[in-house]
Amino acid sequence: MKDFKQTTLNLPKVKEFIRKAMEVDGLTRKQAKWQYDRLKEDEIWVNDLYQVNIARGDNVPNNMMGVPMVHLSIKRLDKKPITDWRHKQAIKDSLVGPDHEGFELYPSATRLVDTANQYHLFVFDDPDLRLPIGWAVRAVKDDHHPDSNVAQRPLGSLKEEVADMGASGPVISKELSEALAGGKPDIDAIMAVAAMLDNADVPQKDRVVQLIDPATGEYVSSEEDPERIREIIQMFIDEDAAGNGAPPRNEKGVKLV
Repeated sequence: MKDFKQTTLNLPKVKEFIRKAMEVDGLTRKQAKWQYDRLKEDEIWVNDLYQVNIARGDNVPNNMMGVPMVHLSIKRLDKKPITDWRHKQAIKDSLVGPDHEGFELYPSATRLVDTANQYHLFVFDDPDLRLPIGWAVRAVKDDHHPDSNVAQRPLGSLKEEVADMGASGPVISKELSEALAGGKPDIDAIMAVAAMLDNADVPQKDRVVQLIDPATGEYVSSEEDPERIREIIQMFIDEDAAGNGAPPRNEKGVKLV
């Protein structure tokens, strides 16, 4: 999982947003306007896997904790369920802080909200506050000991990261390794792998890659703009190379943002 970068959302005009929210999501006009106002105030952060909307202060929904809170609204770019708890922990550590404590809420059915694969973390703004429940000491294992009767995966395992995304881990890992081989990545091959992660059962010719464009904060599709998808993938590769001490490649004239 790559580092997060802050971006912005290009929201439609308020009347169009309200109309769509009422027609598609079944919201009242008041609810739609409240949602629009909140989105305008949110911080938007994206990386190669996730988009996170951050709300603070009065924009944290229904905050009755009596202390300042930070609300993280998390979704995967491919809109699939998040199955990896470690990813949500890493998101909290990265965007709020490793010393801040937070929680997910499993609410009463009377106020259950479940309309999309969107996940919500509520984090104390004060890093010294703790929930009055839970373990008192740290215990973390980074891998599975062969003599242990418990299972654990290594942190940062590419094979497991890929397997968690819903496709055949060994197959995808092999294809991704080939795409990255030789020091000059095959962007089209990476696009094919990304599409396989999105839906491994769809024929190759019909596969579509969707990513958030860091320049606009909006989704872009390989069906509508394949060249922009290639540029975004190349940006991630160049930034990763720069982070490892190698000069960023820019062979296609990609503007780094």
